[in-house]
Amino acid sequence: WVARFIMTNTEVTGHAADIVKLHLFMGPSGHGKTTSLIKYASHLVMHERKKVAVLTADHFKVGAIEQLKIFCQILNVPLETVKHSIEFESLLSKYVQYDAILVDYPGLSLKNIAEIDQLRALMPHRDIARHTHLVLASTSKDLDLYESAQRYNVTQFQDLVMTKIEES
Repeated sequence: WVARFIMTNTEVTGHAADIVKLHLFMGPSGHGKTTSLIKYASHLVMHERKKVAVLTADHFKVGAIEQLKIFCQILNVPLETVKHSIEFESLLSKYVQYDAILVDYPGLSLKNIAEIDQLRALMPHRDIARHTHLVLASTSKDLDLYESAQRYNVTQFQDLVMTKIEES
């Protein structure tokens, strides 16, 4: 009953890849950003035959880049790292012929100004068109999800990607 209720009462957005090329996957640590990005990349490559590039700004978590590298090799898509927002213009020029550019961000709680500044330094300039996905795990407490969404308002996210529904 619960699964049926969720499926019939949850609005699922259309394909944002047709609207904007640059997609940012953000959220707290352990909520499934990288997994969601890879699933989206796989869908775009395998089912929609889109040309996809993957960028990662997550050079903080041990093994994050190596994990993405393996998936990108399997999908035969390029992987690049982003260390600062100024790199986006050149990377967008490099991948101008691509249909989608997906960016994996580090898991940050955004509970202090230093982390907010760190995230802002990794985000593309506000003039660059983008679609920001806030990734949250449904296994979290309601209050924690609400607080995370409030803190991530600074990113001006357009939608929520809810993960771990099967676990909740």
